[in-house]
Amino acid sequence: MRPHLANLVEDFRAHQQQTAVVLHRGVRSYRTTYGDLAELAGRFAADLDRRGIAAGERVVLWGENSAEWIAAFFGCLLRGVLAVPLDAAGSVSFANRVITEVTPKLIVGDTLLLATLPAGIDRLAFADMAAHLPAEPDFRVSESVREDAPFQIVFTSGTTAEPKGVVHTHRNVLASLRPIEAEIAKYLRYERVFHPLRFLHTLPLSHVFGQFMGLWLPASLAAELHFTDALEPARAVELIRRERTSVLVAVPRPLIWLLAAPRLRSPQRQLPTGPLLLIANHVTAFDGALVLYALPPHLRRNLAIAMSGEMLSDLRRARGQATLLQNLLAPAAYYLLTALFNVFPLPRVSGFRRSFTHAGEAMDRGLSVLIFPEGTRSRDGTLQPFRQGIGLLAAQSRVPVLPVALMGLGELRSSGKWFRSGRLKIRMGGPVFMPEHTRTAEWTSRLQSAVGGLLAKEP
Repeated sequence: MRPHLANLVEDFRAHQQQTAVVLHRGVRSYRTTYGDLAELAGRFAADLDRRGIAAGERVVLWGENSAEWIAAFFGCLLRGVLAVPLDAAGSVSFANRVITEVTPKLIVGDTLLLATLPAGIDRLAFADMAAHLPAEPDFRVSESVREDAPFQIVFTSGTTAEPKGVVHTHRNVLASLRPIEAEIAKYLRYERVFHPLRFLHTLPLSHVFGQFMGLWLPASLAAELHFTDALEPARAVELIRRERTSVLVAVPRPLIWLLAAPRLRSPQRQLPTGPLLLIANHVTAFDGALVLYALPPHLRRNLAIAMSGEMLSDLRRARGQATLLQNLLAPAAYYLLTALFNVFPLPRVSGFRRSFTHAGEAMDRGLSVLIFPEGTRSRDGTLQPFRQGIGLLAAQSRVPVLPVALMGLGELRSSGKWFRSGRLKIRMGGPVFMPEHTRTAEWTSRLQSAVGGLLAKEP
């Protein structure tokens, strides 16, 4: 069992001949092996010693994703120094506020970003790391590095108010990483057929999900991590084809915009702040992401999504997927969905009342809940009869119900021509309210009519 996150550097050294990072910049591609990455991390750790930066002190990382970014981060992990990662797209004023808050001993980042900061704190450009770090790496792990020890402070970007950082301990990440690695270990012999797996990573490494898919998971598979300096639809598709990409790492909204570019139709009046019960027709495995794409930020950030209990069970048990590779990745997908996103199981056959209790608890915490009332995917996009359970949940939840219609999915599914076709539309209706003592069957009929009415409207 992995004792702490710094132990991942040993995985780097074990895979030293294999490619770890590929940076696609302009017309060139720059490759870094796991051995190179480990050595650079060890040299950065030695530089922290030379600078007298001790465990518990802070180092700010501000730059685009790169091998140097990863090496500096793991160098901090080796010494128990708290990394403070900032989004390269964030404002200078926000970076300055964070720097004032954490009083770092060193700022490491892209040359142009470092030039925007006032003098007074030591800094090191990623471009200069190889030339300025000590020649010999030092892989010793500080005695301060323990499971309950903090390793980073994550700040959410913003332009107003004082920044608020969240301290992460090794245990916070290991609680999700350990079960994923345990499941992966059972299927590694099958991974040889597809090795190396390649991740096209589009998220900043300052992002929690970006870290999981960029820092914690790839080493377990000796996977390649691909970064690009310009994520445009045509370039992304070309990279996926040319590099034979296995996994595209992105959050739903940018991914949907990149691949599908749906058109949105929203009600004129402002939506309630929540909690709400959201319902939508169901055609594909991407419907949840499509609904997220259409929601305003205050709802998108506070949403729990019901998924088929049987589907989640298949993911957890590495079965029922379309290909052997997808079965291999299924347990990781299960733990990522349940650990990083507000996903809960909704069985199609039995046990749904327990899931409804979970939905009620989510609403008690201020979360809205998304459910697909048909209970299964429509093969041709035709709306299927709603299950009676949605009426029961709506009646017992006592919150407004927001209908959403996903239009054009049936045609796209049959043609297979998804990429930015312009034929996909997402239409949101107004909130549905019913008298308090409305019967379950009446709720079900009213909600089916609401979604059906949206689907029947002209574009």
